[in-house]
Amino acid sequence: MNSQMNKPIYEISLTLSTEQFLLRSMNNTQISFPSSTCIHHEFVYQVMKHPQKLAVAFDDQSLTYAELLHYSQVLSSHLLSRHLILPGEIICQCVERSLSMIIGIMAIEMSGSVYCPLSARDPQNRLHTLIKQTQSRIVLIHWLTRTKCHDNDIALIDIHSILINHDSKSDVDINRLSDVRVTSNDIAYIIFTSGSTGIPKAVRVLNLSNSKQSYILFGSIISGSIASS
Repeated sequence: MNSQMNKPIYEISLTLSTEQFLLRSMNNTQISFPSSTCIHHEFVYQVMKHPQKLAVAFDDQSLTYAELLHYSQVLSSHLLSRHLILPGEIICQCVERSLSMIIGIMAIEMSGSVYCPLSARDPQNRLHTLIKQTQSRIVLIHWLTRTKCHDNDIALIDIHSILINHDSKSDVDINRLSDVRVTSNDIAYIIFTSGSTGIPKAVRVLNLSNSKQSYILFGSIISGSIASS
C-alpha cells in the first residue's frame, strides 16, 4: 500500500491483479510445437487431447475435433479406395471458405497426398493452367465451384456429396489409413506465386510441423485454438 501511495498518480494501475493476469493470459499467444511430426499427426494429437473441443467454426456452423477427424477420415478413405491415390500425389482443391475446405485439407494430408489450393476467384483458364501444371487428376470442389474446374480429364469430387452419402453404419477403413506413411520430409502442400515473369511458379512446402508457412495454413487447428471465419 505504501509503495502505491508514493507513486505518481499516472503510474498507478486501475486494474485489479486478477484482471491484469487475465489480460496477460489473453495476450500470451506464443505456441511451441514439436519439430519431428507431420501436420495431420499434430491434428490427431489434438483430437486425442480435446475430442469435444470446438475445432473450427464458420458462420453458424462448427465442428468439434472428433467430428472434424471423422469427416476427414471418411473423405480420405474415399480418395484411397475409390481413386487409388498414391503417396505424394498432388490433389487440388477449389473450394470457397467453409468447413468443407478444412475437411478437404485434412483428408488430403491423411491420404498421404500433397495439397494444392486453388482460388475460386481465378478465371477458369488460369485454374486449368494450374491444374495441368501440377498434373493433378483430382480436384476437390463443392457446388459453388463445380463449373470452374470442369474438364473431362479431371475427376471432380464434391466434398459435401461424399460426406452426406456416406453410410453412417459403415466403418471407415482405419487400417488402410494407418498404413499411409508420411514423413516430415515429404511435401505437405504446393502454393503458386505470380513469379517475376508473371508465370505462376509452384512453391513446395515440406511437412515439417515447425515450418512457418505450414502454421500460417494449419496452425490454429493443430495448436488447439479455434479457426473461425
